[in-house]
Order: sequence, then C-alpha cells, then structure tokens
Amino acid sequence: MIYLDKDSWSQKCNSLINEAKDEYYKLEILPSYNDYGIYDWNSVRNEDMAALIKKGQDSIYSNSAPIKKQIENGVEVKRVRYLSFPLSKYILRQFSIYKIYEELGVKIEILEDITLDNELDLNFFRDFLLFDNKHILLIDNPNGCFNGGMYSDDPNEIKPFIAIKELISDKTVSLKNYLGNFNIFNQDTI
Repeated sequence: MIYLDKDSWSQKCNSLINEAKDEYYKLEILPSYNDYGIYDWNSVRNEDMAALIKKGQDSIYSNSAPIKKQIENGVEVKRVRYLSFPLSKYILRQFSIYKIYEELGVKIEILEDITLDNELDLNFFRDFLLFDNKHILLIDNPNGCFNGGMYSDDPNEIKPFIAIKELISDKTVSLKNYLGNFNIFNQDTI
C-alpha cells in the first residue's frame, strides 16, 4: 500500500468514484469525525444542531453530482455505518444526511456492534472505501481528523477488506428498516 496525503487521497478517491464500473462501497466505523472544526460533537449544544444538520445536508446536495452520475450508470453505491452505543451527536446528525443519500440512490446499511460476535479481524475493521473489489482507499482518521490514507490495487492487500465486507453483509439492515424498528421517524418521511 502507498500512503497518500489529504490532497492526493481526495484526488484518487474522486478518480476512483468516476471510474467505478460495478460498485463503490464505504465502511464507516468511528463514532465521530471532525467536521466543520468540531472535534467533540457531544459537546455541541442541542440548539446548535439544527444549523449543523442543515449545513451537512446542503453540502451533500451541492456535491452529489459524481454519486448521481455513477448510480445513473448502474454502479451500486453502498455505505455501511457501524454503530456502537451510546450514539454520538455526530451519528444522529448523519441519519439526516443518510436520508439524502438514500434519495440519491445510495444504499445505506447499519451494522450494530452486537451483531459482530467477535468474528472480525479487527486489524482490518476500519474506515475504508472499496471500488469494484479492485481498488481500496483506507482512511487515516486519528481522533476523527482526516489526514489522508493508504491506497492499493494489489489483490492480496485488498483481500482482507473484501472478507470484512462479505462477513458483515448479512449482518446489516437498511437505514429505513433500522430507524423504523425504533419508530424514530414516521416511515412515510424516510
């Protein structure tokens, strides 16, 4: 694997999104990420969350063209969100953003920590993006802060991540069903 700084990683990611033929898969496992300079989402005051949710939603809409194009071209775009409890305010904010992604055609799946049963090799259970099972980008997120990451197109280096993807695939549930099970949102609004 080769390390890419933030800019090189982002360029590579955009290139791979545009070049994907069958599938673009993303696994997100951290409970919080640094967005908008916020490192501790649980310290955000509740009355400030609505503006941050709106800002995130606007960002998704304004940057949706590459994903929409891929979906129109028949590429399956899937994001799997690993949840551990208690949920952070970051995750709660993400639910509203995931709703927009679903409207665009992205498949959002939820994986709870209780479904893993110690089956995973935790050395490989980390944030990653997989393109057509041929290219992988690992995300370097120390403390939730994006610093770039690793890239590989070597089948031997990608194989453990494909195994993670396959292992968790039957343990996920769609976002709509997940939220519906808890009656969090009216089913008509999801």
